[in-house]
Amino acid sequence: MMSWIKSLNRRNIVFDLIEGHLKIVREMVDEMMNIYEPIRRMDWQELHRIRGVLNVLENEADEVQRSVIEKISGGSYFGGIFSELIQLINKIDDIADTAKDAMSTLTQEQPAKTTVECLTRTDDLVQFVRLCRDTVYALDYALKGLNINRQTAYERTHAIKKAEEEADTYKSRLLTSLFSKSENRDTLGILQLGNFINITDQVADNAKDAGDLIFILIIRGYG
Repeated sequence: MMSWIKSLNRRNIVFDLIEGHLKIVREMVDEMMNIYEPIRRMDWQELHRIRGVLNVLENEADEVQRSVIEKISGGSYFGGIFSELIQLINKIDDIADTAKDAMSTLTQEQPAKTTVECLTRTDDLVQFVRLCRDTVYALDYALKGLNINRQTAYERTHAIKKAEEEADTYKSRLLTSLFSKSENRDTLGILQLGNFINITDQVADNAKDAGDLIFILIIRGYG
């Protein structure tokens, strides 16, 4: 009985740490929601400030990731889901890395105003970043569902895929707007912003992949 209680406590501690890890990642994607106005105003100084915030948060996420992996590796409490848990933790950290990389790409140089206007003449950029953020929040909601039951967690994973697919739609629209203006000769700026969009989209892709791992945990009987 005492062994079972210890095992349960270890599982609870690990999942609390994973939720703490994801909380930091949520803060990162929340901060990314602040980029639209500075981009529209051509305020790259403010974008550099946001990048600094993400760098600090990403370092915090790395520290939590290491703590979780140490806890998981410290015993045999997780049996057949050990590999999936490690993959889930790493995939959550991939979201943090991607968010940081997206901001690093965005702030490399200040593109020409005509190039930036390709992304700001509609609200597509706002919607795109919001949907990428929504995939992370949906992932967090699905992870918390494991504390209720497997069915709840499974149903909540659908929202991750839905938001990721909608983000893809806006990504395509933004890239079309960016690359279809033949009169724009700011080649480096176009490539930079195109890379920023594609890297930001990986936030949603990584969240979906993490959701797939939650589904595997459910199949393995966790929750």
